[in-house]
Amino acid sequence: MKKFNYSHAYPINVIDGELVTIVSPWNSLQSLLLKTSPLPPNFTTSLTLAILPMLSKQAHMLSKLELYIDEYESVDYVFRSLTCFDITGSSILNAQYLALYLSCILPTQYSLMFTNGDDSENEFAARGNEVDVLLPYFIQAYESNHYALRIMIAEKDKLVLIFTANS
Repeated sequence: MKKFNYSHAYPINVIDGELVTIVSPWNSLQSLLLKTSPLPPNFTTSLTLAILPMLSKQAHMLSKLELYIDEYESVDYVFRSLTCFDITGSSILNAQYLALYLSCILPTQYSLMFTNGDDSENEFAARGNEVDVLLPYFIQAYESNHYALRIMIAEKDKLVLIFTANS
C-alpha cells in the first residue's frame, strides 16, 4: 500500500503503538492522511510527539503525513525516577545527538554510566565522556525552554482574558 487516507467526520482515535502496528505491514507507504478538517469541537487526540520517530523508523518511504498530535502528552515519556542510566558497550557515533535526545527524557538528577572495558582511551569512551559533559547543559537548556514556554502561555492566557473582558 502506498497511500492510506482516513476521511471521516471524526479523526481516527488510536494511540502511538496502535498506529505503528497498523502501518507496519505497509513497507512502501508514502502517504498517511489521518486528519479531517475542520477539527470537531472538543476533540482530543491520543497521538503524541513520540509517534514521529516511531513512524520515521517504520514507514521510511513516507513523504506526506497528516495527523493530529498532542505535544503536551509527550512529557509522559520523561523518566521521572531514573537515577542511573548505564550505556556500557553502546556504540556512540554522535555524542551531541545522543546528549540532546537524552536531555529530553532524563530527569535532572541522573547518573550516566559508560565503560568500555579496560580500554578507556578508545573513541567510544571519548564520545561517552562528551555525552557526559554535554548532557547537563542540554538538560538545563531544555528545562529553561520549558519554563519560558510556560511563562509565555500564562501571559497569552492573561491577554486573552483581558481582551475577552474588554470585548
